[in-house]
Amino acid sequence: MIVYITSCKSESLSSEGLKVFSFHENFMEKIHQLLSEKNEIKIVYSAPVNLVASSLVRPDLVSSFNESEASLRTLCFLRNQYAERVILFEASFNILRILGVNEDLANELMRLEHISPEQKAVALNALLIRPSLQDALNELRNSTELSVSSISDEFIRISDELLDSSRHKKLVSSKLLRSKVEELTRKLKSTELIKTAAEKEEKKLSGSVLELTSHLLNAQEEFENLLKKYNSDKAFNNRIIKERDLLQRKVDSLQSEIVRLKKENSRNKNYALWLLTALQSAHRKLWKRSFRFRKEAKVKANKIKASECFDAIYYGTHNSDVSASKMLPEIHYVLYGAYEGRNPSLKFNTINYISKYHDVAGWGGIPLIHYIEYGAAENRDMS
Repeated sequence: MIVYITSCKSESLSSEGLKVFSFHENFMEKIHQLLSEKNEIKIVYSAPVNLVASSLVRPDLVSSFNESEASLRTLCFLRNQYAERVILFEASFNILRILGVNEDLANELMRLEHISPEQKAVALNALLIRPSLQDALNELRNSTELSVSSISDEFIRISDELLDSSRHKKLVSSKLLRSKVEELTRKLKSTELIKTAAEKEEKKLSGSVLELTSHLLNAQEEFENLLKKYNSDKAFNNRIIKERDLLQRKVDSLQSEIVRLKKENSRNKNYALWLLTALQSAHRKLWKRSFRFRKEAKVKANKIKASECFDAIYYGTHNSDVSASKMLPEIHYVLYGAYEGRNPSLKFNTINYISKYHDVAGWGGIPLIHYIEYGAAENRDMS
């Protein structure tokens, strides 16, 4: 912290790092406040001649030379009490520049200290008249780290040091700059390598993106085809389900019809069995009692026997009850076999012949006799 103690009253020039106080005010309290804040203080004070001259010019500021003397002794006291934290300099433009005060502000501060030659001459005479004031000034100079007489030499020394420091700083700055340039060059090369690698990776990724896009398009096309197939299969499946349901209803209807037909067939079988049994019984009775019936039966049997459609050996072999009845095969066929649906040979199928030709079933006679008398001439199928 720089404290400028002027012989005039002007604190409006204070700026950052610089405080301006007046000799003719209680500056001690303000400096003690700065010291309480742990600041290192560099005090720049007006020339004692200026102090005395201002006292003479402005008697309203100072009542006697005793106050000027007290101000000088106060500075000496500060330097002695705070030897490590307070440094005293007699004000000059060079000192202000060395301490780092900018040139405009330094010029303004020095302007405040401008005293005419006549006033300085009066002030010097006043100093000679008041030895105690001169003693206070000498004591202040003795306690000051840099005496007034050595300020110029010190300024030169400090300037040289600053110049050397500036050169050193420039050298250091140059080295730092070169180091930074080299570091930036390395970073630039590294960045270029990273950029090259990134470009390669970008090309690779672009290829991968194109490949993935192609796969995606193919997958999308395949998905659309599968979706179409699914919709088609779904429609087909729905149609199949409808057809299945329709067929199931038909099957249920047919099963009901089969059950009905089974019942009816059972009744028909019983009825046919009853008719067949009745017919067999009638034929046995007629064969025993009616000569005419036996004669007609034999005529039919002879006609059948003469036909190539009757095979006595086949009929006897496939019907074991024929030999047990002790009847001729042709007689057995005429009386019983034809009405029981038995086949006279491999060539003629009795049931099929009746089934194929409705008129034969309605005729009521022996199917083989019908074929011999009518069917063969009409080229009917006997198998």
